[in-house]
Amino acid sequence: MRVKIKVVLILLLFVSKSICAQSSNCIRSLNNRIDSCLFQNLIFNDDGICEKEIIATFYDIGKAVIFAEEDIDRVLGFIPTTSIAFCYCNVEYYIPENKNISNTINQNLLWQGLVTIKIRFYKDIMEDGQPFALIISIDNY
Repeated sequence: MRVKIKVVLILLLFVSKSICAQSSNCIRSLNNRIDSCLFQNLIFNDDGICEKEIIATFYDIGKAVIFAEEDIDRVLGFIPTTSIAFCYCNVEYYIPENKNISNTINQNLLWQGLVTIKIRFYKDIMEDGQPFALIISIDNY
């Protein structure tokens, strides 16, 4: 029994160090550069929408910073007020969320942990030369 506990503790320590190492390797992307892997290989449907599901390291939740408000309000029917910070492909992103999905997630489980994020990209709304991105769901990985 003690051997099993020691093995589990060692594995937990290894996983914790891996997540921390992954976090420290993350490069902050203030404008979510178009050349970053999140915005690569997007295939848009006839409506100009692309959805992508990723596994990322959750960081935090904060106030959304939106620049193309008129276009976003016209297409979505609302302006996002909250964004989620996460690390993906060693780049840190800060992307708005769809109507308060952060209210439904358990932050204790997500804090600095791995999550599955589904992101919708809009070809007709451009921000800083890239398609507007909106998080439509986030779940524990």
